Order: sequence, then C-alpha cells, then structure tokens
Amino acid sequence: MKKIFSIIGALLAGAAMFSCAAPEEPQPALGTTITVTPETLADEVDGNGATVQFEVTCDGQWMAMASEWMTLDTAVGVGNTTVNVTVEANMDPLAPEELAAPRSGKITFMVSKDNYVEIEVAQGGDPLKLIQELPFEETFAESQGMFTIEDESLEEGLSYVWAFDSSYGMKASAYAGSAKAAVSYLVSPILNMSTEAVLTFDHAGKYFVNVTEDATLWVRELGGEWSQLTIPTYCDSWTFVSSGEIDLAAYKGKKIQLGWRYKSTSEGACTWEIKNVKVAAPEAGEEGGETPETPEEPEEPETPEEPETPAELTLATIADVLAVGQDNAIGDKYVEGIVISNGELDNLTSKKGMYIQDATAGLQLRLSADHTIAFGSKVKVDLSGVNLGAYNGAVQVSVDSSKVTVLSTDNAVEAKTVAIADFLANKYEGQYVAIEGVQVVAADLAKTWAVSDGSSHTSINMEDAEGNTFIVFSSKYAKPLAKTVGQGSGTLKGIAAINNGTVQIIFAQENDMDGLTGERFGATVEPEEPETPEEPVVLAGTGEGTEASPYDVTRALDIIAKGVYTTENVYTAGVVSGVKEGYNAQYGNATYYISVDGTNAAELTVFRGKYLESANFTAENQVKVGDKVVICGALIDYNGTAEINSGNYLVSIETVEVPEPEEPETPETPEEPETPAAPAVYTSADAFVCNAQNLDVRIYPLDGTVIDGKEVSGVKFGTGKYSGRFVSEAVGVEGDQTLGFYAVGWKDTEVTLYVRADGGEAHAIKLAAHDGASGNAPYVGLTARATDYYTINFTGLTAESTIEFVTDESFTSTSNSNARAILFGVNFVE
Repeated sequence: MKKIFSIIGALLAGAAMFSCAAPEEPQPALGTTITVTPETLADEVDGNGATVQFEVTCDGQWMAMASEWMTLDTAVGVGNTTVNVTVEANMDPLAPEELAAPRSGKITFMVSKDNYVEIEVAQGGDPLKLIQELPFEETFAESQGMFTIEDESLEEGLSYVWAFDSSYGMKASAYAGSAKAAVSYLVSPILNMSTEAVLTFDHAGKYFVNVTEDATLWVRELGGEWSQLTIPTYCDSWTFVSSGEIDLAAYKGKKIQLGWRYKSTSEGACTWEIKNVKVAAPEAGEEGGETPETPEEPEEPETPEEPETPAELTLATIADVLAVGQDNAIGDKYVEGIVISNGELDNLTSKKGMYIQDATAGLQLRLSADHTIAFGSKVKVDLSGVNLGAYNGAVQVSVDSSKVTVLSTDNAVEAKTVAIADFLANKYEGQYVAIEGVQVVAADLAKTWAVSDGSSHTSINMEDAEGNTFIVFSSKYAKPLAKTVGQGSGTLKGIAAINNGTVQIIFAQENDMDGLTGERFGATVEPEEPETPEEPVVLAGTGEGTEASPYDVTRALDIIAKGVYTTENVYTAGVVSGVKEGYNAQYGNATYYISVDGTNAAELTVFRGKYLESANFTAENQVKVGDKVVICGALIDYNGTAEINSGNYLVSIETVEVPEPEEPETPETPEEPETPAAPAVYTSADAFVCNAQNLDVRIYPLDGTVIDGKEVSGVKFGTGKYSGRFVSEAVGVEGDQTLGFYAVGWKDTEVTLYVRADGGEAHAIKLAAHDGASGNAPYVGLTARATDYYTINFTGLTAESTIEFVTDESFTSTSNSNARAILFGVNFVE
C-alpha cells in the first residue's frame, strides 16, 4: 500500500525549504528525466528486515513513495541522491516471535504522472502461513480474501487487470480506453489437499475473442510450474454460470495453488468475473471428506437425507402460507412450486427476485443472492424461520438461497385465463395469468414495452372495452422487450402483481404480448370523468413536488390525508425530528421522521430510506435530528401512518453541527493564524477545499476518505445525474506556479476534469476510472496510483486569483451522467 501522505508531507517540507531560500536563488524545477539504480530487486528482502539502497539520478526535483511497511530516509529531493529504504521485519501479529506469510510491495520514484520508476519489493516470510485446509471457500462478496494477483505482462497504460468488485466478485479487464495486451493470474492461497476434492466456481463475462484461450484455469504444486486444467462449462454473457465440477483428485496429499489466467491482446480485451470459489470433497458434505475409503457409504447418506425434511418440516400449499398473515411466522413448513419468472428475460428489478406458483396460489420470493433458476423449474423452498413479509404492498418472503432446491426443469406452464374484474381485485397475485379483450391505450401506441438503453423502467397503460384499466410493468434490464407495443386487441399474458396499490402485469415470456392481434375497439371516455372532482382539492403547505420545488412536510401530509397521492416518486423537504432506526446493517437503510421545523409536531415517517444517490447507510450518525434534508420517494398512507415509502433516498442533506454554538466563546484565538499572511499557500487539501460543500453546484467535501489506511480530505464532484463545479478561495500566491493534485474518475467511468485560473484557458485532464470511487464516503478502497497524480503550470497568478475545477466543459453544473470524480491532495508544488 502506498503512503500518499509521505509524498504530500515530504513535498510540503521541500516546498517550505525552497520558500525560505534567499529571494535571488531560483526555486528548483520539476525534473524531466529520472533513473534509479538498481531498477529491480532480483532477490527477496529478508523477512527479518533490511535496508536497501538506491541511487537516484535526476535533472530536477523528484519525489518518492513506498508501501507502508517501508520507510524512505528521503522522500523529496533535487538532483542526484542516495536513498536508503528501511524494510520492516515481516512478523506475524498473532505470533510476534514468528514470521508472517511472504508479502510484496512497491517503491515509486517520480517526476510526473507519466514519468516514474516503479520497483517491486518481495519480502520473505513463512509460506506455510498461507496454507488453507479443505473445505475451502471464497465468495468474493466482501473482499479479495486471501487471493493474490500475479501480473505476467501488462501493456503500457495498464496498471492492473484484476480488481475486487462488491457486485461481481473478482473482475478482470484490460480495456483502458482501448484493448490492451495483458496476461494476469488471480491466484488462490496454498491449499492443503488432504483428501480428494473437486473445484467449482461461478463466472460470467463478455467480449471474448476465444473464450477457451482468453479465460483459462491453471494449477501448480508448491514451488512448481503452472499446468492447465479444463473448465467444463464456459460463460458467454453477464449471467453467472457454474463452471461445473473440476476434478482435483490427482493432487491429493499435495499443496497446490489455483490460478485463473486472464489473457488479452490489442485486438480484443474481454471482461471476466469470478465468484463463489469452492474446493471440497466430491460428496460436498463437510463430514464426507474422510469417507471415500468405503465406497458403499456415499450412496447411503443420500437416502436418509430425504426423510429429514418431512420429519422436521411440513409440506404446505402456497395458499396455506398466505393464510398465516403478514409479519407472522410461517412455521416449520416448505412449499413446492413452479418458477414462473424468467431470468433470461431479466424482467424483474433484481436478479434475486423469483415468482413461484402451485395449484392454489402464487408467491414472490426474495433470495439472498442472484440466481439463474429457469422458467418452468419445479423448486422446493424451505420457509422455516421466516415471516410472511411485504414490499411496496406486495406479498413477499425473503429466504436464503441455500433453502431453494431445484427438483426438476422444463415443466409445462400454462397461463390461467381470469376475469379482468378478479384480476383488478388482486385475486391472482403472484400467478401466471391471461387476460382477454384488452388493448394498449391510444396514447401509448408509439411506445415500446421496455427501453433499449436501460435508462428506466417502463409502464404501459392497458384498457378493456368497459373502461377497466391496468398497467404492464417492464424492467429496464429486459432488453428483449424493447419492441413496439401491440397495436391491436386480444389476450395478454404475464405475472399478476401489485405495487403500492397498483395492479399490474409483468411479462414472464418474450411472447406474452403476441395475442394483441385483433381489431381495436373504441376508446372509452368514461375514465376521464373522475378528473372533475380533483379540481376543488386545495392543499396546505408549499412546493410542487419537484427537485427544484420540493413539497414541504405540511403539503406532503395534506396530500396523504386527502388521498391525492400517486405511486410515483416526488421530492419532499423537511428537518429531521427523530430517528427510529439510524442504520440497518443488513439492508443499509434507515427509518426516521421529518417535520417542517424539526419538532415532534406533524411528523412524516421516512421508512427504510437510502442515503445520497441511493447508496447504503453505513453508520448510525449519517442522519440526525436537526439535519435539513430533501428526499425523493413515493408518499403513501400505510395503515393510517403518513410515510415516504421504502425505496426512497436522500437527494441532499445539510448537517447541523451541534458543537458549533460553543465556539463563539473563543473568537479571539483564531485571529492568530493571520500573522503569517505571506505564506498563504495551500499546504493540504484541507486548506484548499475549505468548506467545499455546495449542493447547488453538486460538490461535496470528503473529510473521511480512507486512502492506504490514512484519512485525507478532498472534493467529490457531481452526482449520478449532474456534473460538479468547485471554485477555490483566493490562492494567496503570485506569479508562475505549478499546481499538483490527485484525481480519479468514478468507477467504470472515464471522466474529464477541466481546470482554469481566473476564467482563463481551460486545461482538460482525462481521469482514469477507479474501482474505489463508488457510493459515498468514506471511500475505504481508494488507493492512490502514481498515474493519478497531475500537475498544471499557471502563469501570472495574483494573490486574489482563484482556481476553478469542473467536470463539464461548459464550466457549469449541468445534466451529465458521466461526470463524477474525486479530487484530493491539492498543493502548489513550487
């Protein structure tokens, strides 16, 4: 891990040294060339620690940084210098007298982001500390685990191939503006193969030139060379598939490592994603690892295991489950049903979702992990230990994925023809139905069932000849449904569902709408009549419910009380008056109350909301009494309680700091820093950004971002919809100056940062995407790279000059979905 603070701190020391020189002495310029001897360390550094010496040759000023377990006696220098690097002893923190596992790090000497020397340092240790016993499993759900990365070759312009991604596990890609040539291994820890075992893992990917060459699996014995294994099932889409069982019996009694080898060329760079790696005995049971010596026994445990379910659980119909009532325990029951949702169509809002039905009713399930169980599969679902729940008014049961067993596949599924009146009465929720005699309303005939660009979900209005109406809901992920709606009348099929009181159809098959081929019937004018009574409704409070003019709490409560709310999201502003649940660690949401003035009078409940930009809450104190907030979400009446429904999120939050009123007691003291007015140079990001937050121009201060274990400050630019713009205070320096800073683009997004002084010439800098830049602060996984450091030369600055940073070339905060970036470590380097 690189010490970003060692660079900044040393650079500051150097800058201070130069500023103290006699006025007639010129300040040293940044170097243009740099070489380091030795360029590589051929041998491991002793695990007990050592000092390594380097000779730096440079024609100007340079700087250096190293992993946190190495200390440089000189981090900033001018010209040719000897640098001594002290490598700390690699001791095991759990056994201080013993060596830890071997480790590796880097030392970087640089004069600019494009001109640096990087030296790999490998330090010895106890390799046995890395050995893992069977069964071994790594999901990559939370981190990279004990896996390491071995880059065999990286084309210039690439700094890495493999990276951890909280949504997709370990992700490999060598696309950085264009395809780059690379070979890189994702390497498991050493595995002690004490028994025969098989390997399985899930993988997904696209853009392969030749998948059997681009994405391969290898194995090596401890101290040996790699040899290739065969992957039975390859992936060919973003849908994760199982690799199938890979026999490792030949390595019984040996210690091995597994390597997932990624290969790309300048002609093509695929993306390969890996998760759920498991090495275990073939019978998969944790107790079965010792029993392969008696071949007869593995067959017998399979038989007794089946009676265990009926012995402890009772088979129930789905109707029996629904009868227990919302929020009540289902009991020791299991159900069997046919899956009627379709993972290939991808028409639900989450890959964790699933609908099943039996002869009695239908049920919506929310699994703990994404799944690929196909339409028509018969499944057994263990519902013991869970309650009958709901989401947005729809019945839903949350169940661990391990409790769902596929019994058979490719079962025939026929849509049940139902009367539209019964459908609208929600009598068939969660079932696959067919509704006759319906058509798309005239106003929606030019639309498509789903959008092609994945930008939003879609609702299409349907009607019958008597004026009954309902909607067809399509997910933004359902690309096969991006086709023009049916132009005629006829029969429509799909899953009957309900969302916040609105009954709807969700397509389960790509041909569910093919029955709309008959002649259209006349438009019905009767539904328009109810619009007349809405005119006399007069609402208290203020606001239009838009982002620019949000409702105040008074109006939101009146809208709910008078029943004129809809299921669409609106914007509501208020002051936090109480916190019921400030942080739910499992779901990342919070429940709290808002009112007009922060008192407990006339409160509106914000139910299970998300943080800024729909990110998870990560701490208890992120929302507290007194905070001024704007929230996007649907207004509902839930059993007599006025709420902003679950699924809402914070648009903005203005934190009220309680300790601030105490500070006026010592106003005279802060005046002392005015004495050294001459060196008003920004010496850190803290001084430079000051109080950067300005919601009008979408910038947010980062006072809790963690980089290499150190907290740094900076500015986050933009949101998921808008660019950000920041203008500094007066710089306090004059003449020609060089500004240095670190900046990264948002995860998976190359961003352009525009910088100028006093409204002058704009400098456009393309920022590389950084996987650590995602969600909200603190950005714990954000590690500074040498290539993330930039410098800009400004001429003719005055003490009153200002520096302007923006992520849109218009130099305004404007609509731009690819304009999020992070700026930190800002400093005048001369």
